[in-house]
Amino acid sequence: MKQEEYDRIAKEYVYGLDFGYDVINRAGKRNGYRYYGFIRKSTLGHKVGFNYIKIDTSGRVERVYDFSEKMWALRQDIMLNQTLQ
Repeated sequence: MKQEEYDRIAKEYVYGLDFGYDVINRAGKRNGYRYYGFIRKSTLGHKVGFNYIKIDTSGRVERVYDFSEKMWALRQDIMLNQTLQ
């Protein structure tokens, strides 16, 4: 799949959650998965949990719950997007 297809899948998944998430960032690639972080703009700068999903090459979406995997995605998100600084 092309990067645009991964981006479209991530947007459809996140916007379909109906929790008001409005910021979606690419958060790197690892082990055949593309990672995306999402958050609400209104909560930027506050101590809230970070949410990540990963998409495999067939387009299947999984939430990231493992702490070490989430921390890896957070570091990648910061490096790629210069957020949270």
